Formats: sequence, C-alpha cells, structure tokens
Amino acid sequence: MISQSKISTFFTPMASKRSLKLSTNVDETTPKKCKVEHANTAQENGDDCVGNMPALSPEQKKRIEKNKIEAKVKLLSKTSDGLLVNLGSTWYKALEPEFSKTYFTELSKFVQKERAGNTVYPPPNKVFTWTQMCEIDDVCI
Repeated sequence: MISQSKISTFFTPMASKRSLKLSTNVDETTPKKCKVEHANTAQENGDDCVGNMPALSPEQKKRIEKNKIEAKVKLLSKTSDGLLVNLGSTWYKALEPEFSKTYFTELSKFVQKERAGNTVYPPPNKVFTWTQMCEIDDVCI
C-alpha cells in the first residue's frame, strides 16, 4: 500500500536546491536555439531563428496577417457608420486607401442618414458580401 504524507510536508522548504550553473553536458532532447550574436544576421540571411525563438511558419504569418486585417475591418466598420460590414480581407487590402478619403466618409454619413429615415437595400450586413464570395486575386480583367 502507498504510504501517505502529511499535507504540511508539501510546504516545507526543499532540503537541497539545484545549482543554477549551466551544465556542460547538454541533452540531445533539448530544443536547438539560435545564438544571440547570430540574431542580427538571421533576418538578413533568412535564417529560421531570431534571438532565442524559432521563426514563424508561413501558415502562422498568414494567420497573423489575416487577424490584423480582420481587426482593422472591425474597427473601420465602427467608424464608417456601419457601411463597412463583412468586408473580405483581400479586398480590404486593395480598397483601404479609398476608405480614408473624404468622399467615402461623406458617402457613409449620407447612407446612414438615409437608413435612419427610409428603407435602404441591401441591408448593412450584405453591402460588401460580394467581397467574401471571391478574392481579389481570382478576378480577371
């Protein structure tokens, strides 16, 4: 049968502490890290490590970029009086300069004013749904 200990034994200090010195024997199971002096040249040479952390995979970079764009679109939908809702990420990259121009802000204010007093089609959540149906790279002219 397994012996039981008192709960107070878990709170007593350890009898001996491990040394904080780095050992000269390194396990082969430890992850490989880049050298700090190598960090500055890693980006220039396109190496996989920067500092002590491995570089991001292309999938991770793509996901980060997508999340940034979605956050910008969400913020823009609040400032455009609800005109820019459900905007596709690839179309946002192409149309982003237009959204900050004065004609677009005036247009969004006008549409918001008209929606307050009248029925305007399409509804706000379907104005830019076409940008989610196809990406800008799929459009041929």
